[in-house]
Amino acid sequence: FISRAVNNGYSKEKALEIYDIILNFAGYGFNKSHSVAYSMISYKMAYLKANYPLYFYLSILNSASSNGDEVKKYLMEMKKLNIKICKPNINKSTSEYIICYNAIYLPFSTIKGISKIISEKIVSLRRNGFTDIYDVFSKLSRESIPKNIYLALINSGSLDTFNYSRKTLVDNLDVLVNYGNLVNDLEDDNLTKPEIFNSGEYTKEELINSEKEYFGFYLSNHPVVYFISKIGNTISLANIKNYYNKNISVILLGDKLKEITTKNGEKMAFLTCSDELSSIDVIIFPKVYEKLSNLKKSDIIKVDGCVERRDVYNIVAGNIINVKEIV
Repeated sequence: FISRAVNNGYSKEKALEIYDIILNFAGYGFNKSHSVAYSMISYKMAYLKANYPLYFYLSILNSASSNGDEVKKYLMEMKKLNIKICKPNINKSTSEYIICYNAIYLPFSTIKGISKIISEKIVSLRRNGFTDIYDVFSKLSRESIPKNIYLALINSGSLDTFNYSRKTLVDNLDVLVNYGNLVNDLEDDNLTKPEIFNSGEYTKEELINSEKEYFGFYLSNHPVVYFISKIGNTISLANIKNYYNKNISVILLGDKLKEITTKNGEKMAFLTCSDELSSIDVIIFPKVYEKLSNLKKSDIIKVDGCVERRDVYNIVAGNIINVKEIV
């Protein structure tokens, strides 16, 4: 800057004086311009979230669709706002999140094992909609859809619209796949439809676990809901800020467990947990942790502890019990 200024006829002293001014401005000018830009973005997003929440979340879900943790966080926020979230539907869903009847429908691609390519194939094959369960198998078999994709569609609830239990469809899967293949091999849409035998339904626990397996999160019912109703006298994490510096009891599902060794050589842990609407870190100091030799990250637990805040709210555990010991 100085050499070019001198070459353009300015004195070196003046060039140094101007450069000192520029350097001083750089200390705050960059931050100031960015603070204005980010303030405007924050304002606009807050306005959209407050006035058009359905479309706001639709947009951010589609932008974060490849990040499972982000999707889970946004779905929790939507539940707090009573925004209806629907599992994939074979006749409605696409390869992206969509709005239908004031609800957001999950795309087929949120189902583990179903790629965006398979999602787009399903959409192209259904055209004006699948008329019944037989129509699904006859059309999808044209693309040689493998058996694991059918299982994913059934167990994710994508075929619930035809009013067959998921266990019934799984137990009759080979019959339905064979029917679909025959229709296309013989090019006969009027082939006699096989009888589907009713097998009842999986238990509620099996259905909940199946959702977790295929989505990576609990969609319809979080498993803590059952135990909260049984045990009582616990709070929801959605209200945690109202209990700052107070002792509480809460039913939580463990998600991630991080064990560390203190300077004194003792073991303690940080357990990331969730209920139906939110998540939180539970701090387990050595005296409590040494009593929890069988604690696993996937356990459903009752935590008695004090609410603290270190940037975010957390719970310092005073006692932790596996709910299976209570109910």
